[in-house]
Amino acid sequence: MSAYMVDDAHIDALVDIAKQFTRPGPAVYRYKFYWAAQRNPFRSHSLDDQTEAAIGRMLLAENARSVGHRYREVQDPAALTYVYRPTKRTYTPAQALMAIRGYEYQACETDDWDQSEAHDFCRALFRRVVDVAIPQNDMDYWMLTDRFLGRGEVA
Repeated sequence: MSAYMVDDAHIDALVDIAKQFTRPGPAVYRYKFYWAAQRNPFRSHSLDDQTEAAIGRMLLAENARSVGHRYREVQDPAALTYVYRPTKRTYTPAQALMAIRGYEYQACETDDWDQSEAHDFCRALFRRVVDVAIPQNDMDYWMLTDRFLGRGEVA
């Protein structure tokens, strides 16, 4: 598998997707995207107007670490520059999920990818997009029974 550095625009899109796909509910919960650290579930991170660039830099640094690992090159995360620029577009759930998958494909080369903050961010964002795309009021699909499947009573 090959790996490359994603464009800053891809990172901008991931940040914007996290801002776009918010939970329905009271306004106090609506625009806050957060994720827990897998290694320490009591430590969480959140996205707001003050953390956009820091999150983007974290994602870019993990991508650089992945590329460096893949090609056995030393990548200096401090050499990366990133300034968040909103994309000003609306993403469909399919576009959002593909953006997440595309980033993960480029950032997953290290042996400890699944323990990284970028992985935690991507998993939480993936779940958030799915939650928004498939509202919880469609509860019939959560519990698939023979009756739901149209197979009638099972003897």
